[in-house]
Amino acid sequence: MVKWVIFEDSVNDQHAYPVSNINALFVTSATNITVYARNPLQPTESVSDDTIALTCTSGSVDETLDVILNKLASDNINVTTINTVEISSVTTVAYTAGA
Repeated sequence: MVKWVIFEDSVNDQHAYPVSNINALFVTSATNITVYARNPLQPTESVSDDTIALTCTSGSVDETLDVILNKLASDNINVTTINTVEISSVTTVAYTAGA
């Protein structure tokens, strides 16, 4: 079974990826995590990864990263949603398509 992750900024702004398309998660500041996901429309090396910028409450990025990684690695969860409701320390979710 394919495991999925949904990055949701709002009901009308959601992006779903197979967990296997997630290449990396980087803490880039005290309030930001950047997720790198393989571009599903052009999955070649010539197209950069899509990025999802997660803004977190100040000082919560370590805990937030752990929560996300545990959800993605869980054998009991087939669909994980990353948004401001499911993970209260996440304040915004911003998607940028790879180019």
